[in-house]
Amino acid sequence: ISRATRKTEYPANFQLIAAMNPCPCGYLGDNIKHCTDTSDQVARYRNKISGPFIDRIDLITEVSRIDHERLAEKTSNQYSSEYLREKVKKARAKQIKRQGVANANITPSAINEICQLDQENLQMLNQAAKALNLSMRSYHRIQKIARTIADLDDSETIANHHLAEAIQLRRTEWK
Repeated sequence: ISRATRKTEYPANFQLIAAMNPCPCGYLGDNIKHCTDTSDQVARYRNKISGPFIDRIDLITEVSRIDHERLAEKTSNQYSSEYLREKVKKARAKQIKRQGVANANITPSAINEICQLDQENLQMLNQAAKALNLSMRSYHRIQKIARTIADLDDSETIANHHLAEAIQLRRTEWK
């Protein structure tokens, strides 16, 4: 923490998982109930979260309402906690073996080597960066997320669909 002439460092290593409604009433974009908020109310609500804070969040996604009838459906094994846990453990082990740290901890100087993109993907990322007005932090996070998605897919290289998914998971058009 840096303030004026003082600087203090606190050790921290945590995973933040957060959720918020899309608007004050909670129904913006809902396919069943209509949002009652004005665009100014929505803007004020969303501006409570600063851009620099959002920039430090790796994955941002919208979760739509689930129909009540679907809650009783049996989910396939590929979505079970056990299956996903094993898949994540395998991907993490692959990361540690490849570079000694998890993808989240790749240093900025090592990103281009470990999260290497071919020319087509580099062009896609640069276009997304311009279109979405991404910071360098977000740009690098997308590369690391794409590498993680490729690892979960047990792929040695970052394919076009890995990068596209990573870009989609970093979209913050609501600001």
